[in-house]
Amino acid sequence: VQNVLGEFDESAAISRSALMVNQSNADVWANLGFSYANLKKFDASFDAFNQSLKIQPNDPITITNVGFLLMQSGRYQDALYRFENATMIDPDDPATWMQKARAELALGKRDDAQRSATRATKLAPYSYDAWYLLGDVAAVNKQYDVAKEAFETALQINPMKEDAFKYLVEVMRQLNQAYDTIHYYDRAIAENPDIPIAWMRKGYAADLASEYGISEDAYAQVVRISPQSTEGWTNLGFARFQQGNYYGAIDAFNESLKIDPNQSVYYVNRGAAYQKIDLLDNAYKDFSKALELNPDNRDALYGMGKTLYKMGKVQEAFPYFKKIGENLYIARVYDSLYQGVTYFSNNWNYWRYSYQW
Repeated sequence: VQNVLGEFDESAAISRSALMVNQSNADVWANLGFSYANLKKFDASFDAFNQSLKIQPNDPITITNVGFLLMQSGRYQDALYRFENATMIDPDDPATWMQKARAELALGKRDDAQRSATRATKLAPYSYDAWYLLGDVAAVNKQYDVAKEAFETALQINPMKEDAFKYLVEVMRQLNQAYDTIHYYDRAIAENPDIPIAWMRKGYAADLASEYGISEDAYAQVVRISPQSTEGWTNLGFARFQQGNYYGAIDAFNESLKIDPNQSVYYVNRGAAYQKIDLLDNAYKDFSKALELNPDNRDALYGMGKTLYKMGKVQEAFPYFKKIGENLYIARVYDSLYQGVTYFSNNWNYWRYSYQW
């Protein structure tokens, strides 16, 4: 019961007390192993599971748990051996097939992994995790139609899961169908227009389809519903930036900074917009603040170097580019620096996704 409640320290103590009375109870050893695993005490967990298997060597759940621990330590082949053993004992446990698929994928056995993941979905057709795993494996296998169907099924089971939707959008991009995902949540929005996550995902899909007018409208709805959403304001700023509305982008970035003035990336965002309208003193201040908050922020280093270059301070700009190792563009003489600056200014998408908008 304590394990189910997540009280793993107490559960482990109870199991240890029970073993002082009877060390021949396989279930108690298995429960102790489970508790230790959740407490990240993997060596102790491994020992407890092995004690359980000495008493009850053909218990598929314990064998699967041992395989999971082996996966955690990178011993994928040993883990796969355990999962194969467990599926032979109990071929109808979807959790074991899912673990088997993960081990096979880690070993580069992609076709085997897809077969195992498919088996899991047949055994557990209403499991979000099973369908998500199949989508993941199929995408790695470049079987995008299969991945699309799997992620769509996962979202039918749990439409609020962020990861499946993002992967679905990526798969649709591979199928040249990115635009279709923009309207994926229109039904949910029509039923309840005040669900911010639905608007957020519509904006995200529109961004990836380069439909920034649509994404701007979607993010505007997010901040209408949740005016304290820094993610909403930041994404709204990005959508405006991509449409050349730099003043509007600055307004949105200002809102992010009002809510949380201690995030380095928010100053980088606004600094980039200031650069576009040649307010270089403002850009300099923002990149300086960004580096004060995070001296290793590569985006801030890019921005500071570019700002100093545009201000005519080439020698001062050089160390910022040098620090991030971008010598591909600035290797020989300062004339090369121009190429680097041009590259950085034309790669705003890299800036955006590098700090996970």
